[in-house]
Amino acid sequence: TLSRMPLTQGNNASLVRTITVTGQMSNWDGGVMAEYPTLTSIDFSRVSEYYTLASYAFDYDSAPCSLRTLYLPSSISYIQEDAFNGCDSLAEINCFAITPPEVDSFSLRGIPSTAIVYVPAVALQLYQADPFWRTLNIRPMDGNIVTLKAQLPPSINLADYAGMFVQLHNTQNGLD
Repeated sequence: TLSRMPLTQGNNASLVRTITVTGQMSNWDGGVMAEYPTLTSIDFSRVSEYYTLASYAFDYDSAPCSLRTLYLPSSISYIQEDAFNGCDSLAEINCFAITPPEVDSFSLRGIPSTAIVYVPAVALQLYQADPFWRTLNIRPMDGNIVTLKAQLPPSINLADYAGMFVQLHNTQNGLD
């Protein structure tokens, strides 16, 4: 889990700009981000079983939040109040959840009015119909997001693969 991630010691924490988290993450692991006040990008899109973005997830007591880009996984289902407190620099949220995460009138407080929230194109109308989400600038994700279908042999027990994800790697350019 993220809470077991070795924290950068001393002044080196201020050198970290981007964190990409993979694997499993508990709902409260996000609080570790406060150790990295100069982060400009956090990518949770590759984690499994991460359901709740906690209150004050990016609240840096000693420094203003420099977060500009946030990626939320498809598993996210709830955003607690003031999760984005202090995120004055946030410009882009990429939320991969098909069902809009449950929020209340205080959950999205702190997201600048200029920020853009990208959601799966198939979910665009759901976000635009939600009384809280529709107050934000919601746009569909571009064509770089695709659905991959895999046909497994009938003898495979799909329950053995619950919570797993596939990461593709381009062997020509080395990008994931």
